[in-house]
Amino acid sequence: MYIQTVKNEVKEGMMEAYILAAKGFAADLTHVDGCKDAGVYVENAADDNYVSIVSSWESIEQMESQTALDTFLNHKALLRPHFVGNTTSILRLV
Repeated sequence: MYIQTVKNEVKEGMMEAYILAAKGFAADLTHVDGCKDAGVYVENAADDNYVSIVSSWESIEQMESQTALDTFLNHKALLRPHFVGNTTSILRLV
């Protein structure tokens, strides 16, 4: 199993809009073959401008599939206006 965490820096004042768009993306991601779960998380600090989209996958191939990419591309226009940058990490269950 693999866990993908994408930590997104959000533009000032855009947290609500970004979270709404990210939740839509995460919900659709759960319908991609091999995606076991996906959710949207924020750190406990109230002044933090970061939102993480975390998904778990059966395999790296499914996580990197064309269907997974297409799902992201379908939501990109809603996510992009509120977004500054991100970092991605992938964990593998051992």
